[in-house]
Amino acid sequence: MGTLRDRVETVSGHRRKIAGAAFAAGLLMTMARPAAAADLGGGCCADLDERVAELEATVARKGTRKVSLEVSGWVNTALMAFDDGGERNAHVVDNAQDRSRARFRGTAKLTGDWSAGFLIEFGLRTARSDRVSASADDTNDGVDVRHASWSIGSKSLGRVTVGQTSQVSDGITQINLGGVNHVARSQVFDLAGGFSIRAGGAATAVRWRDLAVRENPGEGNRQNLVRYDAPALYGFTLSAAWGEDDVTDVGLRYAGDIGDLKLAAGIALARWSESDAGGTTCLDRQGAAAGGSDTSCRALGLSASVLHGPSGLFASVAHGVLIDDARAAAAATFTAAPVEDSDRFLWLEAGLKRSWSAAGKTTFYGEYYRGAFGTPTRGTGGGAFAGRQIGGNDIVSSVVEMWGVGINQSLEKAAMDLYLGVRAYSADIRLENGTGAAAVDDLRTLVAGAVVRF
Repeated sequence: MGTLRDRVETVSGHRRKIAGAAFAAGLLMTMARPAAAADLGGGCCADLDERVAELEATVARKGTRKVSLEVSGWVNTALMAFDDGGERNAHVVDNAQDRSRARFRGTAKLTGDWSAGFLIEFGLRTARSDRVSASADDTNDGVDVRHASWSIGSKSLGRVTVGQTSQVSDGITQINLGGVNHVARSQVFDLAGGFSIRAGGAATAVRWRDLAVRENPGEGNRQNLVRYDAPALYGFTLSAAWGEDDVTDVGLRYAGDIGDLKLAAGIALARWSESDAGGTTCLDRQGAAAGGSDTSCRALGLSASVLHGPSGLFASVAHGVLIDDARAAAAATFTAAPVEDSDRFLWLEAGLKRSWSAAGKTTFYGEYYRGAFGTPTRGTGGGAFAGRQIGGNDIVSSVVEMWGVGINQSLEKAAMDLYLGVRAYSADIRLENGTGAAAVDDLRTLVAGAVVRF
């Protein structure tokens, strides 16, 4: 918005200069030919007045001019076709791999290199690609607040942020220089995770995203917290945060160039000592008992990406693990089989990003994901500690694999990306009776859409 305001002030300045020049010219002409001065009076700056009025009308109204305001965001919607082993169909969805949102960011200079600011961000939760299913094509979740925080800091001492915002580990498994996180990121259950797992064509009560407590073990989220980001040093940035409900994390990120190689990487450790949001990440030590809040849960997340500038070749890798010391005791309330108390995953992506036309860069990519999950304890209906069953037997552990390929075309003049991606999911599930679930059907998806940034 500052650029637009500068234009308004520039035009206003020009108007004043022209008006001054006109006045001087008019004075001279008045002395020479009084009749000509009258002709100069009303119309000399009419066009400039109209233009300034138009520019002022496009400027966002602000409560104070001391804080600059930036409005940004994107819309990311797509057609998602699917074959879940029992039905073939298609839904129009908001792509949860990088769902639509609007962001309001304010900054104000204090003194020296000190500055303060705020961030407010809203996300759309309608027809989310991670919630729709074969029987539901609109989740009707409305709008949610993703960020609502203020910050203060300096370039030399770092920045402190307070409010609802990202943990240090939020996005730590999603670093990707390929620029296709809006269609193919490591959190693979953000696409079609709400579909029921089918066994022999029949739908079960278990969704694909239910197999893991968190879709990406080691990946953080947004919390009400206090966060500190140290000043960058040789491309490295150290960060730490504490928030509800007693979750702490610390992380280190790097971004830099080595010759023709562009590098980005990050690693974060997180720990929970009290349950959060009803046990959606970690279980209470008291198991299914109501009112418990004592947990012992920890996670590691990391990712790295490299891009070779001249050729456009890129590769990314992500890994995460979550260990819940209370899961075995809690799960024992609903299954007689030995359970596993950890989840882990590995994701790989490689591709080519080149400019073959004036429209923008074209990206071809391929990806692979493997998640090994322990006993699933996040449930619906039965609560966070409910067992998950297929064929009347509780799930003890599972392995999910995904293969995907796709293409992304950037349209630089429109700040837009067109994309097409195909994925195939398969699962190997071990049940309480030890027989496994060989009849689990594969899930295939095709997503075609666009993201437009503003």
